[in-house]
Amino acid sequence: MSASNPPASHAPEEASSGNYKIIKGTLHDRWAQTNWEAEAPEILPEQIKRGKKLAQGSFGIVYKGKCRGEIVAIKELSDTDIDEEVLEEFRREVAIMSHLRHPNIVLLMGACTQGPRLCIVTEYLPRGDLDKMLEEGQELSLIKKIKILQDVALGMNWLHCSSPPIIHRDLKPSNIMLTEDLTAKVGDLGLSAIQKKKKIKSYGAGSYLWMAPEALRNQPHSEKADVYSFAIVMWQVICWDPDPYAEYLEKGDLEGLIEAVCDRHERPPIAKDLHTSLAGILRDTWHQKPKHRPSFGEIIVRLDDALISSSFSDDKAADFWRQRWGRVEKNKVIEVTKTHIPLKEFGKEFYKFLSLKYPRDPEREGDKKFLCLKALMSENIPNVKDDCVTLERFALNTKWFGALQRPDGKTILDEMLDIVSHPWFHGDINKQEAQNLLTTYNKNKRRSNTFLVRLSTSDSIYQNPFTISKLNKELKTVHQRVYLEDGEYFITVKEHGKSTKISSKHGLIDLIDSMEKQNRLRLGETPPRTKYQDIFTKGGEDLGYIDT
Repeated sequence: MSASNPPASHAPEEASSGNYKIIKGTLHDRWAQTNWEAEAPEILPEQIKRGKKLAQGSFGIVYKGKCRGEIVAIKELSDTDIDEEVLEEFRREVAIMSHLRHPNIVLLMGACTQGPRLCIVTEYLPRGDLDKMLEEGQELSLIKKIKILQDVALGMNWLHCSSPPIIHRDLKPSNIMLTEDLTAKVGDLGLSAIQKKKKIKSYGAGSYLWMAPEALRNQPHSEKADVYSFAIVMWQVICWDPDPYAEYLEKGDLEGLIEAVCDRHERPPIAKDLHTSLAGILRDTWHQKPKHRPSFGEIIVRLDDALISSSFSDDKAADFWRQRWGRVEKNKVIEVTKTHIPLKEFGKEFYKFLSLKYPRDPEREGDKKFLCLKALMSENIPNVKDDCVTLERFALNTKWFGALQRPDGKTILDEMLDIVSHPWFHGDINKQEAQNLLTTYNKNKRRSNTFLVRLSTSDSIYQNPFTISKLNKELKTVHQRVYLEDGEYFITVKEHGKSTKISSKHGLIDLIDSMEKQNRLRLGETPPRTKYQDIFTKGGEDLGYIDT
């Protein structure tokens, strides 16, 4: 059951009281004159071409369509929905959105105020809304989740810092839109209120699951009500769960929900393994007392710190990224941490940090450590010309290959090169790719125990950085986790009916070598690979693998 319930009923704010009507052909109505003294771009009915229906709500229907040659989203009010309250909401949304320009707020293209239907035309966001993504269950990495939350916080901060401040009052996943690259934008400002006083009157505006206790009780509230709504959205995103307060939803128990939130201070459960930085933000943003909730400016800073601190198990790696590409303040404008850095810029900084001499042209000179870094850390970013190292990819490599600097003087680049140099290592291929490699190689040979080692990308990557995939006696692919605990690599196997631990405190290579020499786990041949061939060839001549 989805948590996207319709907005609660609401009444017009004091600033917009009165019986106003839209003047045909213009948005320059009395509400706009009173509050903004400006009008939004007028769009003629014949310029709007409706296409696929995207969503339906209490206001009417949202379509994908075209307007003046551009692909747009069309929010249309149906005839049966139009009354004075709906008109007021329409006027409010258009008047507010026409003055907002921010990359994390849905852009208003214009509005049609001429019959037969009223329309708001906005930019089209291809990934739809966050609620849809939650419902589909398409899991994201923690870094991507935090970036979505940062985007929402940036958009909300812009609203709250407006003069006078704008309170959204209906922040929830269905009102958060996503671009193709998962940039989040706050939309649907129909219930928004302009805060001319410290607190505004409440008429039950919003959607119950995301409403702050003071809003649920129809008490006067400030912009901190939006902060509470953000907390519930944050919980949904971090837990990737579309249904907060599921037990009340299943029963349809609205009174029970209000009592639980307002009187018993009940909140959705926080997972025990959630990083303390993120858990702290949740507890503070859904605090019962509005004055104890942080502002969105503070939330942006704290999310930015959590983005780094929750990504790394190695403090030195976290400090390396934070000190070079972390958050800074310029003229009091917050710039969030950079999440992707051009490969060459990263390489120079990384070599310097590791006290290594950076080659003038590492690729042309065939610097094997740099080539390993490129193969394992860099990736293509849409709309970015050069290869980049992302924060997420760098964090993954520190989990796979360990600390940046070792007590024996070696670095993570030495460890990467040592492992990549072995023909059994096939990098970050998934289960299906591993199975295809093994079965294709054995199509005619029919040899069991053919194996390869691949990188793990599961949630337990801290404890399970590698996986051994091999063919058993029946030539079926099986997968064996390689665990890491207190510097010891190990696997568990069944021998003579008992679980046995095979381990090494000298790294992954020593573990694999020991297993091969002792014929443990019965490792055989490994299929050929081409993924890292360029690192060990020069001028087309295969130089073989380096001696480790």
